Amino acid sequence: MRHPVRPLAVVLGLLCALALSLLPTAAHADDTETPTDTPLVLAGVAGLQWTDVDAARTPNLWRLVGGGSVASVSVRTLTPTCPRDAWLSLSAGSRVVTDDAQDPQAGDDDSGDDSEGDGDGETEQTLTSCPPLPVPPGSTTPEPTRVPGWSTLVDDEELPTSASPGALGALAETVGTCTTAAGPGGALALADPDGDVERYVTDAADLTDVDVAACPVTVVDLGELPDTAAERIDAVAEVDDAVGRLADLLPDGGRLVVAGLADTPLGPADLQVVVDWTAPGGSATWLSSTSSRWPGVVVTGDLSATLADALLQEADPQGGQDEQDEQYEQDEAVTEAAAAFTGSPLQRGEDRRLSVARTVENRQYLSVLTETLPRMTPVLVGAMALAVVAVVVSLGLSRRRTPTGHGTRLALATLVVAAVVPVAATLATLTRWWVGPAPVTVLSLAVAGIALLVAAAAWWARLLLPRPGGVCPRRSRRPRGSC
Repeated sequence: MRHPVRPLAVVLGLLCALALSLLPTAAHADDTETPTDTPLVLAGVAGLQWTDVDAARTPNLWRLVGGGSVASVSVRTLTPTCPRDAWLSLSAGSRVVTDDAQDPQAGDDDSGDDSEGDGDGETEQTLTSCPPLPVPPGSTTPEPTRVPGWSTLVDDEELPTSASPGALGALAETVGTCTTAAGPGGALALADPDGDVERYVTDAADLTDVDVAACPVTVVDLGELPDTAAERIDAVAEVDDAVGRLADLLPDGGRLVVAGLADTPLGPADLQVVVDWTAPGGSATWLSSTSSRWPGVVVTGDLSATLADALLQEADPQGGQDEQDEQYEQDEAVTEAAAAFTGSPLQRGEDRRLSVARTVENRQYLSVLTETLPRMTPVLVGAMALAVVAVVVSLGLSRRRTPTGHGTRLALATLVVAAVVPVAATLATLTRWWVGPAPVTVLSLAVAGIALLVAAAAWWARLLLPRPGGVCPRRSRRPRGSC
């Protein structure tokens, strides 16, 4: 006869095991409300050009390019983009242009003093061509702060009606998630419409892996690169070290976007660097967006849209099934807050079948080309038009004098040189003119030299062609009929 206690003991043991297995799950559910599995960190630098990326000087950026997605970002429209306007544009989701004469730190919002500052501030602004960034009070640990002079910036009459700085912070508040800002530019980007920043540290070096994983979005200001070559080398090395530290802070699946955001006072209007890297690294691809409609080229608004898209990923409803009306109102508020962002999130496009060195050179060529082409095209077209006018005038004058064969041949040679200029401009790419320190000069010499060579080859090649009707060239001394 079986004892009845044994089956009862088995049942009690199974129930205890089930209860113990449920305890860690409940604790884990409470812990996952704060950390983010795949945080997005945007590190912005004013003036980061593709010519700054080098295997020896910037090993961390070089590593990110090799295992991430790259593109060139256009930060300039009709006028140069100052760092303050770039960070405010990131905050608003569309282009913002403020009054350069305003110094928001001349008086805080609470004091009500909106003066433009003293003469020293005006002298510094004249020398730098761009106003300084307002520096909020902060600490080495994420603490709430406020951007000084925020009302002066957002009440600027020159702001377009469609631009509302603080849209990114408002979206985070509507979604119900947090953001972390590091540096003055990060505070401008993540401030809410009132200028308040939820989590702020004074420097990127103060961030820890816990700080990065605490919120879905972190925006870091890595400063502005100087224009002088001696100072720029050291500044680029510091930026690269900061990029390496940020990459080490990311968990697997975390995303780091390094981007040039603004022009420098004396720097060129080149396309700047964008690298999108997911830890611990992946396949090399190109970045694209529907805003530019140009593979490998994005705009500043796409960076804002990428940050907004990361915040929207946190808008997953929690317990909204029982209160559908409240959930519907929240969805409407989120949709309205997200409408401010006119760009499109960065997308990984086609595979990049180039080495890191060839990728960087390709981006340098595109950057120099966009700067050189608007200046060289009028020169080339003007030179061709001037050559045609000179030939017509010289031929018209030669009719009044005794005609000579030398003038006609010189006119024809000039027309041939002018005609082959477009071909010479295409063949000039074989010289890799864009890698030199003076690309415009090298391109001009290359086009001129190649045009003369092609014209000379075409001029002498005509002697090899058969003449119609057996007619010999005019200067031929051969007997008639022996051509």
